[in-house]
Amino acid sequence: MRFSELVRKHTFILVFGLLAPLAVFAISAGYPILYNLFLSFSKWNGLSPNIRLIGFRNYVELARDPVFIFSLVNTLKWTVLSLSVSLSLGLSLSIVFYLGKVYLPTFFRSLIVLPVTMSMVATGIMFSLILSPDFGLLDQGLRLLHLTQLIRPWLGDYHTALYVLIVVGAWGYAGVPLMLFHAGLCELDSDLLDAARLDGASDFQLARHIMLPALKPVVVIVAI
Repeated sequence: MRFSELVRKHTFILVFGLLAPLAVFAISAGYPILYNLFLSFSKWNGLSPNIRLIGFRNYVELARDPVFIFSLVNTLKWTVLSLSVSLSLGLSLSIVFYLGKVYLPTFFRSLIVLPVTMSMVATGIMFSLILSPDFGLLDQGLRLLHLTQLIRPWLGDYHTALYVLIVVGAWGYAGVPLMLFHAGLCELDSDLLDAARLDGASDFQLARHIMLPALKPVVVIVAI
């Protein structure tokens, strides 16, 4: 192949394989982000053609707004707790499955990954029925167990709504970290685990001293 043909071939790959997707991303995501950043420094009613720059005044007002502070705190709670629950659940399940502590692990992994394929609308409707204070499965189960003092409007109670939603979100997302952690464990050297077992290492020691250190890069990927 001639040098000129090689250059043309790689130029085609560069333009359509790299620059074209970057251009689409810049138009569909980059421009809106930058434009919204510009609007955050301006006063505009959303309809008028006149946009007046006001500097950091919007940010100062937000910092003084108790509703915004309250929503920011809830967002931080959601981020920290949902990430912790999803990571812990996915990591624990992947180790349990890998160690062969579950019968039919492939079947149960598929069940855990299944909610990831469901739409958020379907998940919301399903859990609104489960958590209904009138006929929901959760409160009906509490009645059967004679734990009526625990019955409450789970999604309507200020003290429980956020945490219930975190659990629901973790249930729907747990399949993703499970798949990634399982892929990471499949890369482990089985000879290393066999040698540790011969030395008398328990399953807990295998998980703590071999599996968890090997999964550190995967933990970072899942967290991001």
